Amino acid sequence: MSLASRASIAVPVVVALLLAGCSGGSTPAQPSTATPTVAPVVTPVPSPEPVVPTPTAPVTPVPTGPVLTPVPGQTSGDVIASCELIGVADWSRVGVDGLGSPETVDGGSGLTTCVYPFDPSVATGEARFAFSAPMPDAAAHKVFVDVSAQLPPGGAPEARGGFDEATFVIDGDLAYLVVRKGGLVLELVTINDMNTELGLVDLANLAVTRLGG
Repeated sequence: MSLASRASIAVPVVVALLLAGCSGGSTPAQPSTATPTVAPVVTPVPSPEPVVPTPTAPVTPVPTGPVLTPVPGQTSGDVIASCELIGVADWSRVGVDGLGSPETVDGGSGLTTCVYPFDPSVATGEARFAFSAPMPDAAAHKVFVDVSAQLPPGGAPEARGGFDEATFVIDGDLAYLVVRKGGLVLELVTINDMNTELGLVDLANLAVTRLGG
């Protein structure tokens, strides 16, 4: 074969190889379309604060009156009290001020009688509170009648205290109140002024409550 013939065969082969090489190198790589996986963000939840109990202050009971001493043989509601049954502070609360500590005296009426001397700088004289031991109603009625008979004349029934029987008397500068509530009889005396009657009624009701009546 001549050199020219070899050359004519080699040229198409070289062209074909060049075309094949160009065709393979011209196709660009396609970018990936896969969505990247993102790790979730975890927000830590704070632990709740421990609950610390608030200390509670102890409750101190407020006394509503003196301690009453039961008498042997009587029921739990039948008691005898000292002259602290109605205290100086109780008198002051109803407008009777300037009283000293009470003392027990013999009132001659069968009642426990307590006198509260006035401070001389406030007034002269004394306030008085007397009370019976609990007894049957019929016996208490008789005591009420006897004590009321010793009052100055001019007494009138007192209907505002809710008592079974009550008499109120004003004699000069003094006001007197005698009441019966069930089996209890009480007498209160002090210097009279504008509101004395209501104050004595209030104290009598207080004493009845504290005596369990």
